[in-house]
Amino acid sequence: MKIVQHHLKPQEWIKVPVRKHHIVWHAPGFRTHRTPYEGLPGTVPTYMSSWRYHKLKTATPWVIDRDGTVYSTYPDSDWAFHLHVGTVAPDGKVYTNGVVDRMSIGIDIANELDLVEKDGKFYPHGNIKPTNEYTGPTFQKSYRDNDWWADLDPEQVDSLIELTLDCCKRNSIDPVFYRGDNFDHALWEYATILRHCNVNPRVRDLPLNGWVVDKIAAAGIKVVGV
Repeated sequence: MKIVQHHLKPQEWIKVPVRKHHIVWHAPGFRTHRTPYEGLPGTVPTYMSSWRYHKLKTATPWVIDRDGTVYSTYPDSDWAFHLHVGTVAPDGKVYTNGVVDRMSIGIDIANELDLVEKDGKFYPHGNIKPTNEYTGPTFQKSYRDNDWWADLDPEQVDSLIELTLDCCKRNSIDPVFYRGDNFDHALWEYATILRHCNVNPRVRDLPLNGWVVDKIAAAGIKVVGV
């Protein structure tokens, strides 16, 4: 697992160490090298630079690129807002009070997420333009009003598993992964490794292809749910 230090500015996360109880996987749906624009690939550093424009300190301490490279952005004993669950503000956006953000380590996985298919080609985020064609692996799954998804790459799944197990070991977390895609508040008590869609009903990240779940189980992580 290759780790690259990419430190955020001090004001972009909350420097208060908190005991962690969960790991939460994200796929924020940004452009990677699988969707080049005018020949230029999307990059993880470009995505991370967008965090500074959030009203809250929104970030995760880890981001995994498609080639398996892991970016470390701040100490994962500290925290930032990464779940966006809780209070609905007058502008209609949902803001967390930070309770579950504090106790969980967020891991972002570089991925375009939801895709639209047209004439055998795929486009992320509903933007059907020749300059926005997605060229990576896909899989089909009907989930939260979408049918096609950008698949993960094997290298990043390997890094995701290794990093997750390391986070669990350092925080004395028993690694239990919930494989279902549904949202339920009770899942915080049911499993220790969750995805953003399990804890926030308004998001689409992260449905998984079957081979990913098989790799998770093969790594010795207990898999529960349907």
